[in-house]
Formats: sequence, C-alpha cells, structure tokens
Amino acid sequence: MIVVPSRATVDQYNQLKQQIDEAVGRINGKYNTLRWTPIHYFYRALPFHTLAAVYYMADVALVTPFRDGMNLIAKEYIASKTDQTGVLILSEMAGAAKELIEAVQVNPDDIHDIVRALHKALTMPQQEQIARNAAMQQTLKRYNVTRWSEVFMTRLQEAHQATDKIKRKRFSEEILAEIVNAYNESDKRLFLLDYDGTLVDFQDDPQKVSPDEYLVNLLRKLSDQPENNVVVISGRDKDTLERWLGHLNIGIVAEHGVWSREPGDEWVQADFIDQEWKAELKPILEFFVDRTPGSFIEVKDFSLVWHYRKADQGLAEVRKHELIDTLAQYTSSMRLQILEGNKVIEVKNAGINKGHASVRWIEKVGKGCFALAAGDDFTDEDIFKALAPYPNIFTLKVGTNLTAAKYNLSSNRDVLRTLHVLSEQQRVTSNYQSA
Repeated sequence: MIVVPSRATVDQYNQLKQQIDEAVGRINGKYNTLRWTPIHYFYRALPFHTLAAVYYMADVALVTPFRDGMNLIAKEYIASKTDQTGVLILSEMAGAAKELIEAVQVNPDDIHDIVRALHKALTMPQQEQIARNAAMQQTLKRYNVTRWSEVFMTRLQEAHQATDKIKRKRFSEEILAEIVNAYNESDKRLFLLDYDGTLVDFQDDPQKVSPDEYLVNLLRKLSDQPENNVVVISGRDKDTLERWLGHLNIGIVAEHGVWSREPGDEWVQADFIDQEWKAELKPILEFFVDRTPGSFIEVKDFSLVWHYRKADQGLAEVRKHELIDTLAQYTSSMRLQILEGNKVIEVKNAGINKGHASVRWIEKVGKGCFALAAGDDFTDEDIFKALAPYPNIFTLKVGTNLTAAKYNLSSNRDVLRTLHVLSEQQRVTSNYQSA
C-alpha cells in the first residue's frame, strides 16, 4: 500500500522546513565565528560511520518527539558512546523512554522543562554521565532485536489466548434466553448495576451523563415489581446519585460502598472512614493536573479522583503511570487503595468496595435469589469476584477485557437491551397472573 500525503500536509511540511531553515540561519548568523559554528544542520541522510562519529562526538543528544513508537536515534546515540560520556535528553512520549529510564526525560510541550534539562546535561558530572550510560547500554544489550522479537511473539500468543477466552464468554441470544428463564423461575430477584459506562455512555464532562427518560422509565419498570430489588452501585458521590435517581424506588450505593441507601430511606455511611489523608494527597493530584492539560480533580466525600478523559491520550498514559507510582509511594503506609477506572485514577479508603456492598445486598434479598450484576471497569471486578460463589448469578462485563464476570458484552447498549427484555418479560408475567 502506498500512502500519498495530501497537498495540505505537503504545504505544512514545507512551511515547517522553511521556519527551521530560517531559525538555523538566524542563529548561525548571530553567533558564528571563524572557528565555531553553533548549529551544524544536516538535512540529508548520513552514512552509517559518519552518523556514528557524530553521535560519539556529541556531548548532548536532544530527542524530543511529541509521539513515536520506537525511537532508534536515542538508542543509536547511547550505543555509539564507547567512552560512556555524554547525556541523552529524551521525550517522555518516545517509545524508547520506557526502556532508557536513565535518560534525562522531558515533556516536549514544556519549553522550560527542556531548558532545565539542557542545563542539567551541560553541567552533569562525568561520573554521573558514565553511570547513566553504562546502565542504558546494559539495557540495550539485554533487549536486542532477538530478545525483542521473542517478547513480541510471546505477547502475541498471550493476546491470542486472551481473545479465545473472551470469545468463549461472549454474550449471545442463547445466554439471554438462559437469563430470561432463570429470571422467570425466581420470585426473589436482585439487580446490581454500575452507572457510568454500564447504564450510560461516557462523556468528557462527568456531570453531563444524567439519566435520560428511557433509562429512568426502565429502572422504574423493573423496580416497581415487588419481586425485584434494583440497586445502582456506583463510584459517584451520593449527592449526584440522589439528585439523578433518588426519586426512584431503588437502592443506591455511592463511592464504591462508602454510602448506601435503601429505597425511601436515609443515606447510611460505612464504618468510620478517615478523611485526613485527602489534604496530603490532593496537592499531588493538582501537580499532575498542571502537567496534563485537560485533566481535572473530582473531590468526593471520602476519595479523590483524577480524570484524564479530555487530555491528550499519549501524554495522559505517561502521566497515569507516573501518578500511580507516586501515589503508591505515599500510600504504602496508609490504609488506602488506588483504583484505575475508565480514564480515571481514584484514591480511596481500603477495605470498602463494591464487592462488599453487593454481598450485603445478596444476603438481604436471599442467597438463592436470581441476581444480575453488570459493570464495565476494574472497580466492578470486586462485584464479579464476590458473587462468584453464589448460585443463580449472572455477571456481565461491558467491554472485551479479561474479567471475572461470566460474560462479556460489546457495549452498554447490550445491558440496556437485556434489562428491557427482562422488564417486558416481567410485565407479561404480571398480566398473566392478574388474569
């Protein structure tokens, strides 16, 4: 396949080249001397030996792509430093940044960060240069092309095996029929339903996913039947859930189990939960908000959430791992749990989760009841695992990830369709009984 760039792309490329040419000429014209030229600008391919010599002579290599997959320039520079001196400044967005962790890593969007990195590189003691480069050269020796291909094929095989597992758990009409039969045969029924990503689609603004008329009517139809117990079990704060769903005859669990409310009752808080840690950890999340445009913090009663759905996903992935590592260091001596959801990182008190809340509802309704639990992210895995020992349970995971749930659904629309079928089935049964 041949990809032909558009005329606009060619024009942008030529314009960028002209800007670079002019900038190099301007700098060299201002600072050039008879014996020294500030910038040697090579706009052409260099022979291998010449390129290796240039790498060897360079005191600093500045490699700052906004995004790439495998950056060989950074690796070639390190491999060429036979005396192990020199400093590599590498964009944290580069693929090689995950391997060459001893490089001075920078945010390519932050010009001040690059300036600081250049100053650090030019003033770095030779002993530190050698230590960093020696470690990176050992990494390159271990992860050579042979090792890379072995790891690639292993991961490919693992992905194939995971796909097979998911195919075997894929939701189908036969499974829906099985659920309908179990539903009709039971006189005690429980629904444990996550909200975001399960009953509604995700939005950039988490406050813009209030339930529409269809969802409200669907939950009302299910919950109005005396045999049914409908519970929305979410990570959202209780005030939002109360505003959206409080008028319905359903149970609500908020903040992963911190707050719960039975139909028509007051909110009840779980055992005493510490909040003092929030003041200590909030500045850390704010620091990552400053470094990740488009991200923001949501403050709940007993947890802090870092949202990055609106941020650049390449940068957000880098920041996500940095944040998890940073939080893990701070929370190692605290009774806190770090949860990774769909484009969110949440810090909350450990020991309280959706799994514990779901078990309380199972015991309240009756262990032999029909139960259907649906969720879409990591936090819902606690429900699926907690309900696994109970009979007559159907657990549904939205998405194609590996899961402890019995079945995978393609999207939240499959959840709504399943609930609709059951609500209609229940209505037919009630009419028959009335007759």
